[in-house]
Amino acid sequence: MAPRKLSGKGIEPFGGATKSYTMKSPLFLLPFLLVFSLTPTHARDYEEATPIRVQATLDTGRVAALNAFWDRLSQTVQTGDFEGYAALYHQDAVLVIVNAGRSGSMPITQALASWKQGFEDTRSGKTGAQVAFRFSKRLGDATTAHETGMFAYSVLNAEGAVQQVVYVNMQALLVKKEGRWLITMELQGAPASEADWNALKP
Repeated sequence: MAPRKLSGKGIEPFGGATKSYTMKSPLFLLPFLLVFSLTPTHARDYEEATPIRVQATLDTGRVAALNAFWDRLSQTVQTGDFEGYAALYHQDAVLVIVNAGRSGSMPITQALASWKQGFEDTRSGKTGAQVAFRFSKRLGDATTAHETGMFAYSVLNAEGAVQQVVYVNMQALLVKKEGRWLITMELQGAPASEADWNALKP
């Protein structure tokens, strides 16, 4: 069974299997009293290092929240939850396509309209879909993020057997609004290979 397409141009929605992540251990600051036992030189070194430690902790927290976001997105596709999937995009989000066959952009509302039938087919059990994500670069701060990597989109038959897996280079811009991460821009790039996928850490 061929993957769902947007206007026949091979555009895939994100979605699918829950992905496991290996998180970095949090960084702990030195005990309070230790700061006052340092010599002036060592205290200055500690003060200079503290912003780096704090930033690393903030980055770890952001990545953990985004991992949960991608897990949620995957779950909505796997269960055919179209409303839950659409709610993960900002209302003004943009889909960008950059590959050899076609390049352009469109409002995410237009893309969602074309993907809806696929979600309904999944919910009814007529077909199935899964997606997994792996990332090569993750930039951001407390309220913004730029994620670069790949997704593996799998099409399943009614019995749950995988019929096709498509690997696609991707980027996403996200913002955090009222405590929730939302995609503002999804870029689907050139198709990739299984070897490319395996080169990225899970």
